This record gives sequence, C-alpha cells and structure tokens, in this order.
Amino acid sequence: ISKYQAENIAAKNNMQVRESELVIFPKQNSYFLAWKVDVFDPENAAKSLRAMVDAKTGKIIDIIDLIIYETVSGTVTGMIYPEHPAQQRIEKPFANKFVPFYNSGLDSVLNLTTNRSGEYSTDQLSGMHTVEAFLDGPFVKVINEDVSARTKVKFNMTPPEEHDWNWNESDTSDGQEESNMFYHVNLVHDYFTRDKPFNISSMDYQIIATVEVDDNFCNAFYDPSVGNIFFGNSQQCGNLALMSDVIYHEYTHGVVDHVYT
Repeated sequence: ISKYQAENIAAKNNMQVRESELVIFPKQNSYFLAWKVDVFDPENAAKSLRAMVDAKTGKIIDIIDLIIYETVSGTVTGMIYPEHPAQQRIEKPFANKFVPFYNSGLDSVLNLTTNRSGEYSTDQLSGMHTVEAFLDGPFVKVINEDVSARTKVKFNMTPPEEHDWNWNESDTSDGQEESNMFYHVNLVHDYFTRDKPFNISSMDYQIIATVEVDDNFCNAFYDPSVGNIFFGNSQQCGNLALMSDVIYHEYTHGVVDHVYT
C-alpha cells in the first residue's frame, strides 16, 4: 500500500498525521515491512500514537502510545507506640492509607491507597495537583471528639515528583493518639483478614475509630449498632487510644459481632 493509504488507515477518529516512514518492524520473532505512522489528537495533548501498518496488507500490526508518563510517588509514615505510652514511639509505614488528588478546581481526580510499605505511586497525572489527606483509608477513619477540624496534610505535586511525609509533622493530638489509632486498627484488620489463620472479609469496611470520647472517660467500647469503636482518655486509666491491646480488644468485639450476626 502507499504512504497515503497507510496514513488514512492510521488517522482515524479525528487523529492527524505528524509523520510517517517505511521501516522494518520486528514483532514476535517475525519481521514486517511496515509504515510507521505517528498520529496525534489536536484536541487532546495526552493522546499521541504510533501505528505500525503492514505495507502489504494494510492491517495495523501494532499501536504504540508515544506519551511518556511521569510519576508522582512517596511513602507515608507515622510515629506510634508499639504497645503502650511508657515505651518510646517508633516510626512505622502507614499501609491502607488514602492519598487523594484534586485538580485546581478542587475536584477529586484520583484516590490512591498506600501499600503495606506505606508507598503510593501513579503515572496517571499531568500538571500540578493538590493532595489533601486525612487519617483514613478503606478500613478505618479516625475521629477526634475533642476537635472540630480533622488532622490533615495538604501539599501540591507536579510529576515527576516524590513526596514522603510523616504524620508526626501534622498530628497534634494527645500523644499523637490519632496516628497510633490509625496504625494499630490497620494492623489488627490485616491480621484478621489475611488468609492464615483467619480470613474474615466481613471486616473489610471503613470502621470509625473515635478518640477522646466524653470527658475524663475511663473506658473503651465497640458499638454493634453502628459497627464502630470508641476510646476514652482519663486521669485514672490514661489515654486508651495509645494502648495497642485495648485497640485490638475492641476491634475483636467487632470481629465477633460480624462473624456471629
């Protein structure tokens, strides 16, 4: 087929030809005499393709995306008490953490979730976007009853860019109880929902974990009517949101509730 015919085959759906040439194209241990036709969409700068058109049959052998995608990425961590507040806090990766991206009009365009190492990454963004993240994810949302505004981080990212953050820089709650709660709820969730020894998929929901319940409240509880957990802070008992065994205990009430009801 002619160069003109190959360009007509490649330039479908309002695409326009940028350039074309006759080449030898290798694919799957074979070689083809083909027209390499680069096309673009004049109304969409993110759409630029290369069509390899068989010079004998006119069939499209392959289509290659010419856009080079650059990533935004990072790692999310926080400071937590392994068991109780008499210990030293340590830095841990925050898995199962939402990382939402907004455009300049503050419309949500993408919501990532960190992996087990606290990492997030995407090549699906171009231009500057804003990250506005709270201590929440698919399996827990942390609420502090003592404050009206939720703890958050907010920053801009433009690919290619890497941005790590530690919630230690933003969490001003008592003993960073909000970070501690987020980490330990996710830890116990993953324990009960992994294949061995348990696989309790009914816990795959966003439980609400409320800290600083009431005033000087020496208790913690699971409420089966809403499926959420609550933690007090008192002079007598201390801050129960900083004690991992209390968090695991109340969460396990939720597990039993979902298994047997």
